[in-house]
Amino acid sequence: MIDLILTSFGLFRGKTFPLNQLTIFFGANESGKSTLFDAIVSSLIKVAGNTAYGKRLKERYGDQRTVKLKDVDPSSVTPGKFLNSYAIREGRIALSEDPKETGDLIDSIEKTLFSSGLSGKNLKDKCIELSSQNGAKKAGKELKRLTELVRLKTEEFKKADSERKLIFSQFSDLPSKEKVRADLEANIQKTKNKLDELQKEKASLELREKFLKQRETLDKVLLWESKESATSSIQKKIESGKEQVIRTHLDQSLQLESTLKSLSEQILSSKEELNRLKSKLHQSENEKNQKLKYESLVFEIDEQIERITTDVAPTKTTVQWNLLSLVIGGISSFLGLGLGIFSFVQSLAIHWLIVSIFLIVFGLVLLLRFSQKQTISVDYSLIEEQMVRLADQLLLRSDGSIQALLKTKQGIRDAIGKFKQSLTILNSAFESIKNQIQELEAKIDQMSLLESKTKIDITALQNSINEILKEFGVATYTEFQDFISEAKSKLVDMQHITAQLRAILPEVNVTSVNLLKVKLKDEISSLEASGVSERFESKDLERLKVIRQLIEKETLLYDQLKEQNTKISSELAHSLGGYQASMKTVLERFDQSRIESDMAKIALESFHKTMKAYENLTTIFDEMDSSVENEMTQLVVSLSKRWKELLPGEGGREIEWNQLTEEAKTHDTSGSLRAIDHLSTGTKELFYFALRLEYALRISEEDGLKWILLDEPFRHMDEMRLRSATAYTIQYLKQKGWNGVVFTFDSELRDTLETQAREVGLPCTVHNLS
Repeated sequence: MIDLILTSFGLFRGKTFPLNQLTIFFGANESGKSTLFDAIVSSLIKVAGNTAYGKRLKERYGDQRTVKLKDVDPSSVTPGKFLNSYAIREGRIALSEDPKETGDLIDSIEKTLFSSGLSGKNLKDKCIELSSQNGAKKAGKELKRLTELVRLKTEEFKKADSERKLIFSQFSDLPSKEKVRADLEANIQKTKNKLDELQKEKASLELREKFLKQRETLDKVLLWESKESATSSIQKKIESGKEQVIRTHLDQSLQLESTLKSLSEQILSSKEELNRLKSKLHQSENEKNQKLKYESLVFEIDEQIERITTDVAPTKTTVQWNLLSLVIGGISSFLGLGLGIFSFVQSLAIHWLIVSIFLIVFGLVLLLRFSQKQTISVDYSLIEEQMVRLADQLLLRSDGSIQALLKTKQGIRDAIGKFKQSLTILNSAFESIKNQIQELEAKIDQMSLLESKTKIDITALQNSINEILKEFGVATYTEFQDFISEAKSKLVDMQHITAQLRAILPEVNVTSVNLLKVKLKDEISSLEASGVSERFESKDLERLKVIRQLIEKETLLYDQLKEQNTKISSELAHSLGGYQASMKTVLERFDQSRIESDMAKIALESFHKTMKAYENLTTIFDEMDSSVENEMTQLVVSLSKRWKELLPGEGGREIEWNQLTEEAKTHDTSGSLRAIDHLSTGTKELFYFALRLEYALRISEEDGLKWILLDEPFRHMDEMRLRSATAYTIQYLKQKGWNGVVFTFDSELRDTLETQAREVGLPCTVHNLS
């Protein structure tokens, strides 16, 4: 941001306009756009009063013009060059034709650049023609004429000098001394008359200058008086330190608001997390309760498994036969029976009967006691059947939530173990969620307390800020800033005026401003009574400077002439004889021939210097001609790029322009190659607009200026070309780092520029003038 400060300029008094990288002044006719244009030009460059632009400013705004760009020193670029290079007004592209501001050769080069192509060859040929010593050329003829003139005048001078020497040899040196004395007396009188006139004019101008200065000083005194009381109150307010206090409070308030926002977000997030945890707790509790319904079933099934497999396990009896005992027992019984019958029949001895009985008993014992064995064992098939029933019962009574993968004792117990494990996990998760909820509720309570405290702190700071704003008589911080800025500006102005007045006090031998005011009024009244005019312009000041220099010069000359005259008169008083009429004639002829000879030599020497200058330019333009193709190519490539950017959606329209073509050319929409000046007004202005920006970019490397002023530059463009030109201008300012100022009464152009600047991130400020 750069402030444009208009202390006094046209209709603006004590006005400040902030200027951004892009600044738009929008308003109807007579709203001050042209005044602001001239004010910005006057602050960017030094405008001399004797230039055409300086005279126009004086006619329009008078002598009292005070404007500056804060922290920007005015450039020494001339008004003509600035307006031709860095300003485009109402679509006009042409250069100024003011001969005082644009030399013939520079004008020729600039016109060549803008209309006929950059032709180093043409410029070189022109310089060769003006520096040629060939007798057939105009320059050669002039050189020959001046050389012959010098020869003739030299001969005439030599002849007159011979006559003079002859006369002197005859009449001694008295006549020359007499002539010198007469000339000295004439010159003395002439110089005295000139000095008298200069002194008279100087006295008149000094009185008018004094009158003007006293008027200006009195105005400053009156201004100082009017501002003294107000600035004293303002200074007390500024020195109170309230500005720093309110800034500190604002910074603290912003930090607290940021903290408050963060706390609110954390509380909201924590509450959402709390609701989520409560929902999760409810869900966990439901799952746990659902599991607990089957806890008694699990214990019941587990007890049944234990009872079936231990206490009341089913059994079965199994008979196993011993074949050897069975066979031996059978044979023994059969033999004993047979032996007994045979003994009885045969009436054998008794011991045979005992043997038979023993065999029978032995056989029966083997058959009854040792031939079979009964085994009692657990009936596992029946247990498996019961386990299947228990598994089915467990699945059915648990609503399918407890299912044994294998309907065995181990399968059922695995299912029961998983159930118990899941119940333990659910209990653990339930307790964990409860703990998390308790911790989160405590955290929310703590953050809520901190939130309330922060709100109270913000309110306290805001109340303190409002009290300060009320003390300064403003309602918002923006108004407070404006008040402080304006107050400081007033204080600076007051300090400046005070310093100026204090510097004046010793000059007029007074000790206070009040005494100065009285003395100034008395002197002004005296000057008015004497009929002295208070009109004293810049040209009068320049004239006074010239007169003082002339008086100093003429006084020195007058003293020298008087000293010489005294010396010559003293010599003549002691000499005899007198001049004859012939002596005067010879001397006059000698003086005339000497002057003519010197003038002829000066003319010849000047012509030689001119020819030498053209020879130097020939070398320069010859070097330019040797590299002009490359230089021209660079210019055309750069210009073509800008040209294409300005014609979006119309395809590539190349520019053909080099040192051999008479005019820059391009293809129209139908594809025909046409001169730029033969295209439509809007398209032609697009080309010249791009060319002016290219020219400004190149010439700014020498001047160090990076400003472009656009006063209704798109008058003849349709909507599409206007948008293209504005977008191009925005990109140009952003890429090159230039400052652009646009003056317009077109609200659509204002809105378009502002929107495009915002889209590319270019800082933009709009001033709506009433």
